[in-house]
Amino acid sequence: MKIKVVLALILSLELICSVFSFAFAEENIKSEPAESEKPSDVKVVNENSIEEEIENKWTETLKLKDYYLLPDYLEVRDRFKDYAATIAKNYEETPDVFSSAVVHGLILIDRGEISRARKVWEKAVEDFAGNPTPKVYKAWVDALEGNYLLAKDAWYPVAKEKIELGITGSMSGIWLPYHTDSILGLYLIKDNLPEKDKLEVENVIDEIAKHFARNPKIASILITKDYKAGKIKSAAEKLAVVLERYPEEPELITLLGIGQLLSRHYEDALNLFDNSNKIFPNSPTTHLMKARVLFALNKKKESESEYEKALKIEPGLQDPENYKSNKLLAEKSYIVKPAKADKKRKKDEFHKS
Repeated sequence: MKIKVVLALILSLELICSVFSFAFAEENIKSEPAESEKPSDVKVVNENSIEEEIENKWTETLKLKDYYLLPDYLEVRDRFKDYAATIAKNYEETPDVFSSAVVHGLILIDRGEISRARKVWEKAVEDFAGNPTPKVYKAWVDALEGNYLLAKDAWYPVAKEKIELGITGSMSGIWLPYHTDSILGLYLIKDNLPEKDKLEVENVIDEIAKHFARNPKIASILITKDYKAGKIKSAAEKLAVVLERYPEEPELITLLGIGQLLSRHYEDALNLFDNSNKIFPNSPTTHLMKARVLFALNKKKESESEYEKALKIEPGLQDPENYKSNKLLAEKSYIVKPAKADKKRKKDEFHKS
């Protein structure tokens, strides 16, 4: 009996600590992250090996499912299944407690159990009407289900409020995870919005993101924008800074791998995508990028197998016509050469002739 009581107290304490870190952990660039050791089996390739542009632009972007939302994910990932089971049991026993609902709802999203997550967050929105957190993460579920305008309507006011309060000024208050995730969510869905809404969102993102280059999620926005503009060296410089502080963030490792892929350092890219998958195996982009590296290395069967893993997580990636002809995995389908570089190349060829 005493043993059961002690175990119950330990589990309760662990849950309280998790929620405490979620509710109060400041993500402002003014705060220093907790030191974390690099796992022995994770090798981060030197980002300085990425070459200067302008040869290629990345035509894609990261996706909602490429990010984990549970703030303590890195700390519990090695026992994530057991941790999730404990939280689920706590929620079953106390569904009306904020701490139980929030952590359980985030875990369900991270595990890809979107239907179950919707039920949890819809109930939380009703039960905790005065707290913005449930609205933000219900919107994450909305976005995952393709309801982008609904998600924008929840996230945009959160972002606008921070701008009106001064972003990083004394009046803006602490930046909590739901603030950061609102900005990130807006960036990830903007291309699916009507033009007017897209422009609104882009203006807000640009205004806020420049202040948070050392926050891993916001940094991933800035790095992705660099890749899409063909600024590979600029992206590498940003990665060098943020990876020094957050060496285990899987989306950053994936982005570093994408830089290596764009620079045609295929083996280095493959190692990075493998490392990212070890930390967070539910990222469709990481699996897709690994499939493309394998394709570039002429490992067609392995490439197709990795692509199937990406499809299992994100069925929307499927393009049967292109897949059959391998166009989806070929370089020309996801990187382009900027017009300026093409013009220079044609000019050089003209003079040579």
